[in-house]
Amino acid sequence: MSKISIDFEVKSDLYFLKIFDMSNWDVIAKSASIVEILRPGYSTPHTAYFDKNKVNIFNSVMLGENCVDCDDSPLHILEDGIWVITVKGSPSTFFKEHKFLNTCNIQLEIDKIYIDSFHRKERVFILEQLTEIEFLLKGAEAHLRYDMEKECSMLFRQAMKMVEQLTHCKDCKGPTDGMFHL
Repeated sequence: MSKISIDFEVKSDLYFLKIFDMSNWDVIAKSASIVEILRPGYSTPHTAYFDKNKVNIFNSVMLGENCVDCDDSPLHILEDGIWVITVKGSPSTFFKEHKFLNTCNIQLEIDKIYIDSFHRKERVFILEQLTEIEFLLKGAEAHLRYDMEKECSMLFRQAMKMVEQLTHCKDCKGPTDGMFHL
């Protein structure tokens, strides 16, 4: 007899969250399953049916975010931060929770800084800052893999702060007093 093993992988882009099911559902294969998606800044998860052995794709409309009468944009950009994804079988004693750090938005801002830096003389300074930002993001992801959510959030916020500062820097020549202030 096989063993029930719920397993999945999460990927995202600006508009879509994709959950790749790699579970062995065994005797509960014909039973219903659900996914709970807790987005950054929300206190209650969005619950939806989960298609077994498939890629389940969610966007802002599916997550109940969009206001149909508010604007013309059909989809909103999914927020950066820690997402908590829980897939549950039936009975719900069979489940798996996965924490996922979405960095799509900050990565676009980093891309813009990289592109802009090729037109500046101060590339060495900007490169040092970008290296630090990438280090902070990798560190945040590493901490989350070891369920150190508080540390992950702290590192992610620090990276966001540095990106914000570089984004609004009009004349980034580097530190004039030997320090780059955050």
